[in-house]
Amino acid sequence: MMRTIQLALTIALLSSQFLFSQTLAPNKWVAPEYPIIAKQFEESGVVSAALSIRPDGSIANVTMFGSRHNRVADRFRPAVHEAVLQWKYPPVLNDTIRTSVVYFVFHLYPPDFPEKELQPELIAPNTVIIKARIQKFEPETIS
Repeated sequence: MMRTIQLALTIALLSSQFLFSQTLAPNKWVAPEYPIIAKQFEESGVVSAALSIRPDGSIANVTMFGSRHNRVADRFRPAVHEAVLQWKYPPVLNDTIRTSVVYFVFHLYPPDFPEKELQPELIAPNTVIIKARIQKFEPETIS
């Protein structure tokens, strides 16, 4: 009896590790917007998010990883959260909630960087590159 329980627990653990570690590719994805204030302060950064995916392929929950007190990452998290809620993954026939970890890389380029090269990219199924030009902050002048 005890051996059967151990075997069942081992199978359950291996199954959950497989479901967590498999790389899932979204059918539909939306790139986060590069926050204006991050462009003005010339900030780049990485945000990691664990997505809980419902059986129908929609996003059930988003959990952000990394330092909670990182000012730069804090600027990017709302944009990531808003974007991934629009993602869709292939549906599954069972009631399994799947998990996928996705990395969002926010990278700035010089002001003269070609516009056509600024398109966001989905690199592999779990890394999104968000590109923008540096946007200088123009203080208002008081007359």
